[in-house]
Order: sequence, then structure tokens, then C-alpha cells
Amino acid sequence: MYRNASAHNEVLTVRDAYRAADASVELLLYFNDDEGLTELRRIRREALVALAEQEGVSEDSAEKAAVLEPTTDYDDDPSDGNEKGKIEPDPEVLEQAPEDPDDQILGLKRLPYEPWEVVPVGEKDVLYDLRSTGSKESVRPVVNEIASFEGPVHVERLARLTARSFDLKKLSKSRAKSLVRQFRRAGLYIDEDNFVWPRDLDPNTWSEFRPNDSTVRRFFLYISPIEILNAAKFIKAKHPEMSDRELEAAVLRTFGKKRRTKAVREHLVKVKELM
Repeated sequence: MYRNASAHNEVLTVRDAYRAADASVELLLYFNDDEGLTELRRIRREALVALAEQEGVSEDSAEKAAVLEPTTDYDDDPSDGNEKGKIEPDPEVLEQAPEDPDDQILGLKRLPYEPWEVVPVGEKDVLYDLRSTGSKESVRPVVNEIASFEGPVHVERLARLTARSFDLKKLSKSRAKSLVRQFRRAGLYIDEDNFVWPRDLDPNTWSEFRPNDSTVRRFFLYISPIEILNAAKFIKAKHPEMSDRELEAAVLRTFGKKRRTKAVREHLVKVKELM
């Protein structure tokens, strides 16, 4: 940061100083350099106080504004079509067909999608040192539990939920990559579309899907193309006369969507490629 600014004859700002000190603190945490941490934390604190004074805001506000790579909030869903009114799945998708077609079982209900509720399990320092055995042993059970509950779950969502479980609300790209490595080492499978599968689900044979209405916060792009495909197959089997356009609309309703935004259309292309 400072090197780039110097190369362009730019002055290092107070904000730059805070960012540099903050990055240095994280680096020393990673390498377990306790000796240098005390001094760097002092420098970071002084830079934060100066930044807050310069901006005329609280130290907490200054710290949030200075973060380079904040975790994208769920309100920034690129597939959000600003749906109006409540959109509900068609009743028939809530009924689950028996595994054996010859079985006449009535009233089988398909489980809807339920988002994982974050439960605090540790401090953020655990995620600063994922090379240590203790940190790995703390993180992997959490990762497995979330994946088992929500899987298939998008790798970004799993990383964010894991980070929040350890009270880390801002997840840098480098730390996210470190977490993803733990996903694989925990025995989880990550497919080519970046969805994480729990060990008890085989993406090649899994035929289920989890409906939800529009009141549930579930990003369409965070739904596995395989899960969407399973819904499409189920609906098409019920209504073989449906046109592609009608089928697409029914699938979107199954997951609480109606509008075909650009992001939604692009995600549906991935589904069609699997057909």
C-alpha cells in the first residue's frame, strides 16, 4: 500500500496508515509474533484515534469505514428482483413422492429450506491462526455441522456463516481462502459450481430440493444448480405438457422468486446445462 503510494508520489493518508497497521497486526497474529504485536497494536490504535478525529466520527465508525474488504451483506443479493407481494411455491412441490413409485403413501411432506442460525462458538482469534492444530479442531466441527444442516451450501455462504460463528463479521478474501482449505480437509466435497456437500450427500444421486417462499432470505445464486434441476424434474414429471417458459416460472416460484433478473437467468443457464 505504502510502496504503491510512494511510487506515484502520493501522500500516505491517516486512513492508509490505519489500514497498513491493521494488516500488519493480522500478519503477526498469523505468525504468532507476540513480541511485535504490542507495539503494532499501539500504532494501530493511534492511527484509529487520528482517523476518527479527522473524519469527525466515532472510533467504531472510523474502523468500519476503513476496512478494505468487508463481507458482502445479504442485502446485496445480485439476484434480488425486488419481488412485490408474497411468492409461494405451488402446493404440489410441498408433497414428497415416495421412493418406490408402487407405494401409495399419502401426506408425505417435503422439508422446506431452513437457514442455519449462527451460534457463537469461539473468538475471532481462532480464525487468525488456522495453521494451529487447536484452531483447526475448533473450526472443522462447526463447518461440518453447518454443511450437514444447509448442504449443498455455496462456499461463500459457508465461509461467512463459519466466520460469524467465531464473531468475525468482516471476512477478507485471504481468510476466506484459508477457511475453504479447511472445508476440504474436513472431508467436504466442493463441486465445480462452488457448492459444498456434506459427506452423507452424493451430488450424483441426490434428487431432493427444499422449497421456500419469498419471506425466507435465500439468495437464488446460493441455491445449487443440482437442487434447482431436481425441482425442475419433479415439476416436469407432474406436468409434461409445460412449456420451457412455464416450467421456468414454476421453478422460480418453488424458491420464492418471480422476476428473471440477469443474474437469475445466468444461473438458470447452469441448470439447463445439466439437463
